[in-house]
Amino acid sequence: MTVAVVQNVTGEVWVRAEDGSLRQIRNGDQLMAGEVIVTGADGSAELVFDAFGGGVLELLANQILELSENIQDNEPTPVPEALVTEASASGILDLLQGEGDLLAELDAAAAGLDGGGATEDDGHGIVRVGRIAENTDPLAFGNDPSLSPFAVPLPEGPSSAL
Repeated sequence: MTVAVVQNVTGEVWVRAEDGSLRQIRNGDQLMAGEVIVTGADGSAELVFDAFGGGVLELLANQILELSENIQDNEPTPVPEALVTEASASGILDLLQGEGDLLAELDAAAAGLDGGGATEDDGHGIVRVGRIAENTDPLAFGNDPSLSPFAVPLPEGPSSAL
């Protein structure tokens, strides 16, 4: 199954097939699922994906890309409302510098008395971890019982350090 078509090849760009063989690619080559594209130090190529309405992926130097039948056109992830943007940061700064209650203006945090929004039906809003205890047996350390404490010899005679 053809996954992509190659265009605008410059430098050294190879395709490694599933059997391990390498071939240098040229403009117009069709790439199959399971092949791996490898660009050299001076290589680059553009891959056109028909499944994505002709979307183009540019591979630059020293990159490796494995093609799969499972390549999907994911929709962009929506920006979360909690993300701090320039507009929201300036709004917070205006609140800090001006009059008004900052806590009344900002949304409630996920933590706190609500426990992140957990309800009775959801179970616990937190995770409890049991205490980890490890009992050790002093004899398990592998000390050699034939070794005995030794005494440090002290210098004889009067000492000025004492």
